[in-house]
Amino acid sequence: METYTVERRVGRLLEMRLLFGVSQEHTQRFLARVGAVLSTSREPLVLCVDLRDSRLFPPEISEQILSFMRTMNPYVERSALLVGGQSAMFGLQIERLVRGGAHPSRRTFRDPEAATRWLAQVLTPAEQERLRHFVAGAPV
Repeated sequence: METYTVERRVGRLLEMRLLFGVSQEHTQRFLARVGAVLSTSREPLVLCVDLRDSRLFPPEISEQILSFMRTMNPYVERSALLVGGQSAMFGLQIERLVRGGAHPSRRTFRDPEAATRWLAQVLTPAEQERLRHFVAGAPV
């Protein structure tokens, strides 16, 4: 069973969901999938990353994700990482990744509605509708 989903269903919106803890192998497959989608797009994408059911990443996975984020910056217009109430440490870890990723339009949110409003500013009506559906959905 995969511990993630990566889907581009409508326009420029890339939906990603990480579930629970992730292994090194799953992280590599997840990043390869995201990288393939981003690098083959004709225009920068808008990302919504649902981490509400994720757990603290081991240091080696955290560093791998950080390196990937920096590499993919040119392919990203705007990105929202949605965290829940897992733990204060996980929230801090994600905020550190966002800062380290060095993209001015990448942010962390605890409030799904705030994330939706922020991303919606650069989305078409169809993309906005899909975003609302994704954020309201339960993990697969």
